[in-house]
Amino acid sequence: MEKIEVVGALPYDRVRKDCHAIKDGNNQVIHHYGWQIAKFLDPGFEFGTIILVPVPGHTGIANQTLKLSKVISWYLNERGYFAAVSDVLMCYRHEPLYDMKKRGEDISKVPLGIRYKSKRHMQELAYWLYRLETAEQHPEYRLPNLKIYLVDNVVDTGYTVREVFKVTSNLPVIAVGDSGLHMVK
Repeated sequence: MEKIEVVGALPYDRVRKDCHAIKDGNNQVIHHYGWQIAKFLDPGFEFGTIILVPVPGHTGIANQTLKLSKVISWYLNERGYFAAVSDVLMCYRHEPLYDMKKRGEDISKVPLGIRYKSKRHMQELAYWLYRLETAEQHPEYRLPNLKIYLVDNVVDTGYTVREVFKVTSNLPVIAVGDSGLHMVK
């Protein structure tokens, strides 16, 4: 089982209401956590490139995670970094996994069908991944301080993120809340 590196997250039980407010599209809460996460991510170096990849939700596209990514990007750009949102992923529409878990259903049986929106979208992320992965072998392709993160509002069991890993690579995840259940085998 792939290890999920979650950064910037608070324990889910402390931010549960705020995570639901983010899912409901509450812009005030989204901006608050976007600012908090941007402060956390501020690496303190002179310049750098940060790419944010929002995780799609039950609607099939990234909604709240896209808004959160844009806010984080805006705050980082205001601080002098190059931060960009790479909204390249989609999935099948499905019932919210949270609702299914509340009913005691096994969410691992839900086909999410995580995929790129198009070949162009796949190439966009592939470009950044190539720059990240070849930096050591080919310093001429290196972008100083390049970081790529998946963005999700909550990491619980890790099912969605692991499905994303099948399409991208094992990237660190920025989240507002983290239940820690993804670490249990």
